[in-house]
Amino acid sequence: MNDQTNIHPTAKIDPSAEVDPTARIGEQVVIGAKAVIGPHVVVAYGARIGVSVRVGAGTSIAMHTHIRDGAWIDRRCRIAGTIDGGARIDRNVTVANNAHVGKGVRVGHDSYIASFAHLLDGSRIGMCSIIGDGAVVPEKSRIMHHSVVLRRRQRQNNRQTLIYDDTFPPQP
Repeated sequence: MNDQTNIHPTAKIDPSAEVDPTARIGEQVVIGAKAVIGPHVVVAYGARIGVSVRVGAGTSIAMHTHIRDGAWIDRRCRIAGTIDGGARIDRNVTVANNAHVGKGVRVGHDSYIASFAHLLDGSRIGMCSIIGDGAVVPEKSRIMHHSVVLRRRQRQNNRQTLIYDDTFPPQP
């Protein structure tokens, strides 16, 4: 690592990207043009950050995470899933391993997106919400604040099959 900027020598950072000197950029990381990496951000091995991405202070980005062009991540987030372009992740949000946040999705502050959850394009997740393991939020859905979205299963030929998502409190 370079002592002044904490950037690993194998990291590839576009010259137009802005990386705060207190950020730590790991091995094999790629940061695209016009990306802005805030103070005290940690980007782990092999992460890919696209063009014009904004990452707020104190956020950690896990190994092999992909954040696509134009995504905006506020401060103190923990990102381990894939974030598509134009998505906005408010402060204190956790996106767990193998979760997927689609294009133009907005996730309210203090929310938790569990492993293998899928937030499809254009959906909106209210603040302080939990999207459970493997749940799917349909395209352009609106999930109210303080909601829990879980997947419902049905037995069929001794296999469990996803039927639909169950949301609490019920959505209008």
